[in-house]
Amino acid sequence: MVEVIVNIFQISLLVIAFVVAVRNALDTHKREWSVAALFYAVYFMADIYWVLIVYFYHRNPDFYISEIGWYSAFLFIDILIIMISPKEEQAVRSRLLWIVPAFTFLMFVFFAVYDSDIPGNIVTFLLMTFILYRSARGLLYLKDAGPEENSRRRMLYTIIMISGLCEYGMWTISCFWMGDTFRNPYFWIDMTMSVLMVLLIPAIGKAVRE
Repeated sequence: MVEVIVNIFQISLLVIAFVVAVRNALDTHKREWSVAALFYAVYFMADIYWVLIVYFYHRNPDFYISEIGWYSAFLFIDILIIMISPKEEQAVRSRLLWIVPAFTFLMFVFFAVYDSDIPGNIVTFLLMTFILYRSARGLLYLKDAGPEENSRRRMLYTIIMISGLCEYGMWTISCFWMGDTFRNPYFWIDMTMSVLMVLLIPAIGKAVRE
């Protein structure tokens, strides 16, 4: 029952965020808002499939259907970062950035050992590496940027970084901790993720503002 409540909470926030993103896309004619709307729409459809099949139709879902939706949503986030980051930022190189692929590779090894879904783990590894790497690179670039540019994209990159780490936290907890109660930290992290998705709206607004 707790998982149903958490999922409905996330779906409700996704609907609100999607409506706002579509409205902003129509008002500003900026492609970034269209990509954001696609992110919310795809994530929403993946969640809806999971909730309807498991909790309302009481059937075992084809899990890969929801996974494809969530993977596609992550891809839209990666596209959004690429669209927002300037060429100077994309040219940043630093040894510190190697921490990201090292971390995601270690997590890939852990999940590959724990879970037999090697193709899914490979896709997750690649997507999360790209997203976290580009976000970390952006934060590193903004450290030396001017105050105006710094404030425009820092919030977006920070939210995406925290969201990626939350995803890893949920995946790791689900390997060891089961239970449909609020004592399960998985649900608290999931609700945090839902709130972060909504906070992407003002973050994107600051990033695309001229």
